[in-house]
Parts: sequence; C-alpha cells; structure tokens
Amino acid sequence: MKDNLATRTGARESGIAEADLTSSQSWSGYSLNGERNDSREDAAPWWPEVSMHALRSSKRGVRNGPTRRVPPVQVSGSL
Repeated sequence: MKDNLATRTGARESGIAEADLTSSQSWSGYSLNGERNDSREDAAPWWPEVSMHALRSSKRGVRNGPTRRVPPVQVSGSL
C-alpha cells in the first residue's frame, strides 16, 4: 500500500500526467484482506502456529479463568 502511494506521489511531483500514473490500489476490505494475507508470511511468520492453537482451543471451549457473563443493562434514571 505504502509503496503504491509513494510511487504515485513521486510521479505526480515529477510532472507525470494523472492518466499516466501507476494504477491506484483498491481500499476495499476485500482487497486489503488479500494484501494482508499476501504479506502475512513476511510480517508474522508465527501466525499459522498461533492461529491453529487458538482455533483448536476455541472449538473445545477451553478457557482459563472464571466464567464470564454479560453485565446487566442499567436503565438510565433507575438509580
């Protein structure tokens, strides 16, 4: 993302016409997710192992500590 923006900025500053600039990158969630997945191996090489353990423990329902409950809703003006 940053490389694409820097390239476009540099091209604009050097006087290249807008139509001739490097194509812009999509900022949609779908595109950004793909970008993150492509760079994950370099940025977080530990990710496959950690995510695997997290998924396994959540499937078994294993969690340390006391049971968590949703706090009761307080109605405004009831105090």
